[in-house]
Order: sequence, then C-alpha cells, then structure tokens
Amino acid sequence: MSYRKKILTGIVSIIIVTGIYNSYFPKFLVIGEYVAYIEDNFATFGINNGDTLVLYDVGTFYCDSWGYGTYTIKGSEITFKYGNTTYKTHFNRPLFFGSPRIIIFENLKSEFVKNKN
Repeated sequence: MSYRKKILTGIVSIIIVTGIYNSYFPKFLVIGEYVAYIEDNFATFGINNGDTLVLYDVGTFYCDSWGYGTYTIKGSEITFKYGNTTYKTHFNRPLFFGSPRIIIFENLKSEFVKNKN
C-alpha cells in the first residue's frame, strides 16, 4: 500500500470513528444531572433557564419544570413521558470534548447540558 493510501485510509478511519462516537449514547454516559441553558424562552416546553433535569438509570427522570416521569433512549433520540405529555428530542455532543446535551429547541440554542460532577 502506498504512503498516500495509508494516509487517506487513516483520515477516513478517524472521520468514521468520530461520527460513530458522537452518535453513540450508552446509558452510563447519559444518566446524571443536566442544567438548562435557554437563550430564548420561545418554544421551550415550560423549561426555564437554570432548571435541572436528572436522568436515573432505571428509566425515570425528575425535571424542575416537568416533575417526575419516564424516558426511553433509542439511538441518539430520547423520549420523555410525564403526565399526559410526550416530548421527543435528541442528544448532541460537540465532538470529543463536549458534554452530552439534550436539545430542547436547536434553532434557538436551548438545551440541557450535562454537569461534569
């Protein structure tokens, strides 16, 4: 294999591994406490800036705005059920260095960011 093919294979491999890593959210990675960062309160489903969301490993959660409920994870999607309401959204993680985030309203930069504690 030529030197160029080795470099190209290495670069493609890094891109593929990065893509897989950033779209894979195992349960141990997502459980924990999140804090809401809201830039615009439009369409935030009752969530206020600074609200906390705690995901427990048994599939339940507590949120300052929503109270108690359950959640399910499928790939990078997460579905919250609380009361008579169901809210479906997705996870995001800025490459290797960022904390997992649960998107509230992507265009308005509203999200829950996982605490590093």
